[in-house]
Order: sequence, then C-alpha cells, then structure tokens
Amino acid sequence: MGLLIFGQAKTPIGVDDVLVKCPSCGKTNWANLMVESSYFHIYWLPISPFDKAASLICHECGLKRYGLPFDSDVIPNHQEIKHKFQHPVRTYIPVLVLVFLIIVAIVTTTFEKN
Repeated sequence: MGLLIFGQAKTPIGVDDVLVKCPSCGKTNWANLMVESSYFHIYWLPISPFDKAASLICHECGLKRYGLPFDSDVIPNHQEIKHKFQHPVRTYIPVLVLVFLIIVAIVTTTFEKN
C-alpha cells in the first residue's frame, strides 16, 4: 500500500487597500487587505478551492487582523472588489481534467455502441 499525502493549503491571491471601520481605533479609514485562497490537495496537486480568508492592517492604528472571512461583514465594499480576488485557475485544473476525461469516456462508449 502506498502512502496517500493529502491536506489543505493556502495561496495568496492579492493585496489591495480598502476602506473599513477599524474595531480598535473606531475610525473609518484605509487598511491593507490581503486575500488568501484555501484549497484541498492530493500529492501537492490542487484539487478544489473551498474558502477565502482576509487579513487587514489598519493604516491609522496598525491593528492587524488575520484569518477573517472574505465577506461583506468584514469588508463593506466586498461586492465592488470581489472580482479582483478570484481563486487561482491552477486550483481548478485537476477537477477540469477529471471532468474532461469523464466526458471523453462517455462519448467514446456511446460511439462504440453505435
């Protein structure tokens, strides 16, 4: 029996400045935003992305918050900026290859029957 190596990993998607209300200083000001994509992997090959996490650093007071959910509760203009932070295409490649192989198998068996 072989050793199956699997797990979860994170990869940075991007960095941007966003306007947020800081819970520490209470001011609405700019903060650095870094978004990470989480995905499952087998033998270090990405299988499927499943989540995004945000990290914020307030420009005013320097408060650092890591591992926040990337949604409108944390980032008020989430709908405006979410298109900038898509999961990397490479995290979908194994799933796309598997779907392609299944389609090819179905098509070839259909043609062989005719």
